[in-house]
Amino acid sequence: MKRIGIDIDGVLTDTANVFLDYVYRIYGKRYTVSQITDYFFEEVLDLSIEEVNRIWEEIFRDNIWENLPPIDGAVEVVQELQRKYPIYIITARPEIALEGTKKWLENYGIKYEKLIIANLDTKVGFMRKENINLTYFIEDRWEFAVEFAKEGIFVFLLNQPWNIKKGDFPGVRRVNNWKEIGEILL
Repeated sequence: MKRIGIDIDGVLTDTANVFLDYVYRIYGKRYTVSQITDYFFEEVLDLSIEEVNRIWEEIFRDNIWENLPPIDGAVEVVQELQRKYPIYIITARPEIALEGTKKWLENYGIKYEKLIIANLDTKVGFMRKENINLTYFIEDRWEFAVEFAKEGIFVFLLNQPWNIKKGDFPGVRRVNNWKEIGEILL
């Protein structure tokens, strides 16, 4: 049976715009998502690693996970996909986000076989540990996409400013939106 793995932030939820709202509220600096051309915000925005960490701490403190806006088309396509494929959610969110993440998925009617909170080092390692054999993965981070592709998992890389400058890799297909993913998998 074919199985689909899906990331959350930048794939299901628009976390980047929420992060930028916090940047403005805390530091009074305005940025757009198009300026985030690297996965690590401090590399491309005029923010130190300490400032970025403070913003994430505020986000964690506010526990905003269940209130994040969905990426356009994500909910509708995933609801259709879950009728055809088992869905596995694998995210690098912190443990503190677990309950809010579950509520978000429930609120949007997304059913899943398993929700895995991994870490920023590797998602594949957590997938192996859980003995999950995926056919497809939907991701926004280039490095994770390559990691999955090296394991023989076909990856749909959702184009985002932080991955657009990366090259091509066998087994990784770039897509512009969820409609494209639905047209291929449904």
